[in-house]
Amino acid sequence: MFVVELDTTIVNIAIPDLARSLDAGTRELQWIVDGYILVFGALTLFCGTIADRTGRRRALLVGIAVFLVGSLAAALATTAGQLIAMRAVMGVGAAFILPATLSILVNVFDGDERTKAFALWSSAAGLSFALGPTLGGWLVEESGWSAIFWINVPLLLGTGLAAVRLVPGSRAPDVPQADPVGAILSVAGLGLLVYAIIEAPRSGWGDPLTLGLLAAGGAILAALVAWEAHHPAPLYDLHLFRIRRFSGAVLAVGCTYLALGGALFVLTLYLQFVLEYSPLEAGVRLVPAAILAAVATPLSVGISRWLGVRTGVASGLALVAAGMFLLSTLSDDSGYGLVFWSLMLAGAGLGLAFTPTTDVVLRAVPPSRAGGGSALQTTTLTVGGTLGVAILGSVLATSSQGSISSLLAGPAAAVNPEAVAMAQSAFVNGAGEAFLVGAVVATVGAALAALLLPGRPERPEAP
Repeated sequence: MFVVELDTTIVNIAIPDLARSLDAGTRELQWIVDGYILVFGALTLFCGTIADRTGRRRALLVGIAVFLVGSLAAALATTAGQLIAMRAVMGVGAAFILPATLSILVNVFDGDERTKAFALWSSAAGLSFALGPTLGGWLVEESGWSAIFWINVPLLLGTGLAAVRLVPGSRAPDVPQADPVGAILSVAGLGLLVYAIIEAPRSGWGDPLTLGLLAAGGAILAALVAWEAHHPAPLYDLHLFRIRRFSGAVLAVGCTYLALGGALFVLTLYLQFVLEYSPLEAGVRLVPAAILAAVATPLSVGISRWLGVRTGVASGLALVAAGMFLLSTLSDDSGYGLVFWSLMLAGAGLGLAFTPTTDVVLRAVPPSRAGGGSALQTTTLTVGGTLGVAILGSVLATSSQGSISSLLAGPAAAVNPEAVAMAQSAFVNGAGEAFLVGAVVATVGAALAALLLPGRPERPEAP
């Protein structure tokens, strides 16, 4: 779990070094981030079904092996295309690992021990988010961008050996047949949609190719909805969205992850290209959001009981939106202070909202559908983060044409300080527009929470 979640954040801090080493532009950088998250999110439910049918330990070991091979090949990549392909391979490994870890915990532990196991599992995820930027920054400074992939090797080898010795084999043969058609439609539809958004700044948002790709992606996703609605054992239990508070919780936090995922991508570039921090310095300056989220999370349950779930969650997501709006006011004279307070608002807001919304999801559905509900929530959040990098990154690229390529020149551009200053100014303007888009999306999430979530926790209902 730690390695899987670490690789959703650690690569962001290495983006400038990747850009210079692999001659990658904005769209290649977006795909380096999204190639992993897209495949991971789209295949998690499918691979989870395979794990339950064929054996959870086997699926875990397969996932570790695939992730290990992808990490080794990524560390040795010499072009952006090779790295994007290997990030996708790592996404396949992650899609096997994550659901297998949850299924193993459910099978091995029960009662209070299961609660403790889930707490440790969640702590591993939280630790990865907190360590990702700083660990990534230190590795990049010490050994270059490839180190963020080499670090996976000893972690995965140790985990694999421990799994062979310690994890018992288990399976659930009564699990319905896997839905490969749903998995293919999911990857194809999301992939085309993300591809169209990332390519739009180069070809034009009104270009027939862009519009055609968007239409094709939308049509495939519509086919996915139709297929899943009539499949006897669907990959995505879309009927759960008929439950008002379930759809409110999932969509509200999904919008927030879209905003934050894209903002992290843009903010990492801003800290290193404009404020000129080193990778480690930039990573350290992203940590306040994780720290405040960790502090706010245990307080969120009491606040939701005091204010009510609807008010507590909507207020938390409104803080995220406020942080994004503050970031959108960046100017050439802005320093880290504005970024710091924006991160504090966003981190506190996410910490206040995430646990109560997860509780709403689990309470909204009958116990027999809890697995499908939580899996659908996880998929929505992952897809939200993927779209965030694509959308906000493309807004940045459209609004600051040419500035990023100029800044990527690094020390070579120092001979023309005036050109660097102009490129930085153009980048700041583009970043402000990207953050504004994120703020609007986060505001939509807060509004959905206010409109659809219950005032107080309610009993499960049938979809």
